[in-house]
Amino acid sequence: MHSNLSDLRIVYTTALGEIPNNKKVLEFVWPVIFSVEQLGYLLESSSTYRSACPI
Repeated sequence: MHSNLSDLRIVYTTALGEIPNNKKVLEFVWPVIFSVEQLGYLLESSSTYRSACPI
């Protein structure tokens, strides 16, 4: 999952650097990228916590 999130960030950054690009459209996508990264962090944290404290 971590590598998929990294790939997503690379694709977004690459799209920003392409010429021509539509920065207005890419700015609308940024909240989605940010939210997916946060969700990934929370999922990874919860899986680590879950494996450390089996209940």
